[in-house]
Amino acid sequence: MDIRIKNKLWFVSMALILFSHSSCKMKNIPKKDPRYNYYLAREFKTHVFIECLNHGFNKSQAIKDVLAEDRSYSQDYALGGHYRFIDTLAMNLAIKIKQDSIIINKGYYDNLEEYGEMIGKRVFHICLNYYNSSELDSITRDRFLSRM
Repeated sequence: MDIRIKNKLWFVSMALILFSHSSCKMKNIPKKDPRYNYYLAREFKTHVFIECLNHGFNKSQAIKDVLAEDRSYSQDYALGGHYRFIDTLAMNLAIKIKQDSIIINKGYYDNLEEYGEMIGKRVFHICLNYYNSSELDSITRDRFLSRM
């Protein structure tokens, strides 16, 4: 084989290797894209809500079955080390749910005939309120959006 052809083949193969290497790096760019942080922020808030429901219903099999069918959130562990913090928030909300039910239900026990159907926990109410709260927005902003 002629030396010029060998040099051209070597040059073309090196160019292809460099091109493929640089195109692999291009796939990592979205993590630096501001939209990636908004995605993580939305995932974070959604996971807090889901875990609030899970802990609020005492991790019952019924809530596990419902959440297993739900696809409102990513299942790919995009949040990394934030899952422990999410679990801590959810456990604190579960305590708040129990305290709220004790306070609310005290008044209802006095008149069971009239308020009997209202006795119980307000899990969805508290979890939705927290999802929309400025506190969770602030936490989310500090963890994900302040880096932009």
